Amino acid sequence: MPPSVRTSLTALSLLILSTSTQAFEQPVRVADIVPGATGSNPQYLTDAGGTLFFVANTPAAGRELWKSDGTAAGTVLVKDIAPGAGSSQPLRLTAIGSRLFFSASETSSDRELWTSDGTTAGTVRLGDIYPGATGGDPADLTVVGQTLFFSAIDGVNGRELWKSDGTAAGTVLVKDVNPGAANGVFANGLMIIRYAGRDGRFYFQGSDGASGFEPWVSDGTAAGTVRLGDFAPGSSPSNPNLFVALSQGVLFAATSPSVGNELCRSDGTPAGTAPLLDLDPGAPSSDPSQFISLGSVAVFTASTTTTGNEIWRSDGTPAGTFMLRDIDPGPAGSTPVALRAVDGICYFAATEPGMGPELWRTDGTIAGTYLLHQVAGPTGSDPADFAGGRGRVYYSATSPAGGFEPWSTDGTAARTVPQGEIVPGAGGSSPGWFTASGDRVFFAATDLSGDSELWALPLPALPGGDDRTYLEARNLGAIDNAVPQFFGGRACGTGAGGGAAAVVIVLALWRRNLGSERPAWRRKA
Repeated sequence: MPPSVRTSLTALSLLILSTSTQAFEQPVRVADIVPGATGSNPQYLTDAGGTLFFVANTPAAGRELWKSDGTAAGTVLVKDIAPGAGSSQPLRLTAIGSRLFFSASETSSDRELWTSDGTTAGTVRLGDIYPGATGGDPADLTVVGQTLFFSAIDGVNGRELWKSDGTAAGTVLVKDVNPGAANGVFANGLMIIRYAGRDGRFYFQGSDGASGFEPWVSDGTAAGTVRLGDFAPGSSPSNPNLFVALSQGVLFAATSPSVGNELCRSDGTPAGTAPLLDLDPGAPSSDPSQFISLGSVAVFTASTTTTGNEIWRSDGTPAGTFMLRDIDPGPAGSTPVALRAVDGICYFAATEPGMGPELWRTDGTIAGTYLLHQVAGPTGSDPADFAGGRGRVYYSATSPAGGFEPWSTDGTAARTVPQGEIVPGAGGSSPGWFTASGDRVFFAATDLSGDSELWALPLPALPGGDDRTYLEARNLGAIDNAVPQFFGGRACGTGAGGGAAAVVIVLALWRRNLGSERPAWRRKA
């Protein structure tokens, strides 16, 4: 770094640290969809290209698909799919860009695949997979590139693998994995079983009838849909699940007779699909779960006889697979829950000795795994439901004085704070379904009257109002490391010592020292 730039950055860091301020906005109710003590009970909040979709219940229309732009006037019913007071019960809301996919029923039982562009006319059923009153019951909706993979039944085959490009003609059976009426694909329904897409391929658990449910992969063609391994030979299933993509290959959990339910990996070929490591050696199962990808590594929870349930990581190699922290030493374990990745950091709740569940974070390294904030002492604050937006993470947590209310953090203890008190006192508003969309983070909450409705918090302002450019300045104390830390991608914000005005100064400084050259870390989305 040239001396003039280093000197300027040194002065700039002092300026930022001395002048930055941060105001924490208060939550506002977006719309009172059903006035009174009942409320509309919003659920399944999903962002699709800056439009928030959700499901809400009204006396006139039942439980149907809604959308919101963050204003009362812009919070509207998208379509009454089951006309009148009956409900279409939209489920499994999944976005590809600005288009939403979901399952819904026009009558009480004919659940099929639907899509919406946010307009009434553009909310349509994607064919009739299982004609008649039964319906195809689409499940396991997973996005791979611009293709939606899912499982469904058509009345001829069992539950099998399907795909859709968003048109009725392009909603087709990929392969009858288990020929005939038997099921070739396991349907998770609302169970927590995850599927992964990587390099245009979809990883799932399937059975061809000759073996039990084993790991499979599909490129969207019948010929490219193949079994990757047989961890439990014969008809017994290994029940692979919780597939998560790494930068190279995927990780998952599967059961074999010799080691139980343990960690496995695949590079998408049968030869490259195998058990990775027996985390709890011998017959006991470590039951790896809650896999979260951080790019080149995944973090997850696993249990061993000596440590109990703790937080682990893996890069897909035995040497790179290890426990990150024995948070609660001994066989009880800290029971990490609610894992969620935001801007390359996994946030979760865990329990230390003498404490209830509190907010932790990890970047996939031992040094980067630590308690972020303690709120409630031995009872714990129970943080959960994390959602990121412009350098802050929003979630629900409880405190002795405030009950369950919205909180936020920038990843530092000093700026982990409650974001208002919807219900004064210890009662709490029980916020949930936090989802960033547009310039707000939305959530459902219940006010003092018991009215459960849609609420929102404005996201931090961007320099110059440009949603495509955002920088991160977290640790300006080490000047030689400061410039790389400005790299923030599309959803990063300012940390300790950061403010919108300060970031504008940084851009001006680079323009002065580098001329017309735009620094590599100032990226356009």
